[in-house]
Amino acid sequence: MTREETKQILNIIIRAYPRMKIVETKEDVDLWHECLSDLVFDNARKAAISLVKQTKDFPPDIATIREEYGKLIEEVNAKDRAVRDLYRNFTRV
Repeated sequence: MTREETKQILNIIIRAYPRMKIVETKEDVDLWHECLSDLVFDNARKAAISLVKQTKDFPPDIATIREEYGKLIEEVNAKDRAVRDLYRNFTRV
């Protein structure tokens, strides 16, 4: 994920929790980027949106976004395995 994409993730969180102080400085953005840069942006965005939908009292932090990202990736991998298994079974017939 690029620094600009990291800022997009932060903007989702900032807009969803307007009364909370989340990010104010370049150093804050740098930290979030360093901690999220290995994630694929589209999936990280989905994770952030998912967390915003389920969490009302506090904004998600870096670790929570990474955890939700991992859950989403595992769901995708499980679906991919199911499709491969179905295809294998179909081609055996």
